[in-house]
Amino acid sequence: MSPDGRLGYGTRVIRATSLAFLLLLTVSLPALASEELVPAELGGAPAEVVAFDGPALLASLDPSDDVDADRIAGLESLLAVTGRPVDALSVAAAYPAEGTAGGWVAAIRLTWVDPAVLRALVLAGIREDLDSPVQEDATIAGRSAVYIVGAGGPPLALYGSGDTVWLLGGTASEVAAILEQLP
Repeated sequence: MSPDGRLGYGTRVIRATSLAFLLLLTVSLPALASEELVPAELGGAPAEVVAFDGPALLASLDPSDDVDADRIAGLESLLAVTGRPVDALSVAAAYPAEGTAGGWVAAIRLTWVDPAVLRALVLAGIREDLDSPVQEDATIAGRSAVYIVGAGGPPLALYGSGDTVWLLGGTASEVAAILEQLP
């Protein structure tokens, strides 16, 4: 959860979205790879960035912990469905430094996977994690994206390009500003 509480419902991590939410929930772990997937600045201030390659992400999880076990299962499920090895996975997240604004972004890259498939898997995971999700196609900063919101929660934006899917949160202007920085 971010320091300002905007990600209140992102604590159940059991599907493809577990990659994005996992990063936002494990920001105390060292950044190991893939920082280039997310902007270094949010809202004009340096962002807190955490990133992992697939093997490092799995190594950071404790299978004896119930929450981590669900995260591991979600990762393994994503890899099994796509037929990709753990080495093909990279994840990263950027969020505002404490005391600053700017929205947040999490990225999931799975090389050599059809972008439409990766986007559909992540979107399906988000829908499962939210109560009564409502989804709407949108154009944000001139790009095709999807807004999705659960009952009582803030909206999330999902954007995909190539082999990467980004999950974005914050105000509409913060999301647009972040999206303008993505490929």
